[in-house]
Amino acid sequence: MRPKKSAINILIGEEQILNRGYRIPMIQTAIKHYIAYRVSTGMLIDPQTTTAAYWFIERLGFEFMGLRVFPGDCCFVYELRKMV
Repeated sequence: MRPKKSAINILIGEEQILNRGYRIPMIQTAIKHYIAYRVSTGMLIDPQTTTAAYWFIERLGFEFMGLRVFPGDCCFVYELRKMV
């Protein structure tokens, strides 16, 4: 990972708690924290096996960057380009 980049993994949650409006505010709060405290200049997310999360990730402002191999993991990488 490049300097000043952070990785985040979104746990979608158990099926019985989905679609209640919890996820977006929680992730937006985490992103705002990273930006406000200059923890990183960008965030990467690797939901290769979480196909149900793609629409959610893009809705938050993440842009697909490509397939990358990290030690022990093959990931679809998204980078936060703009906060939605």
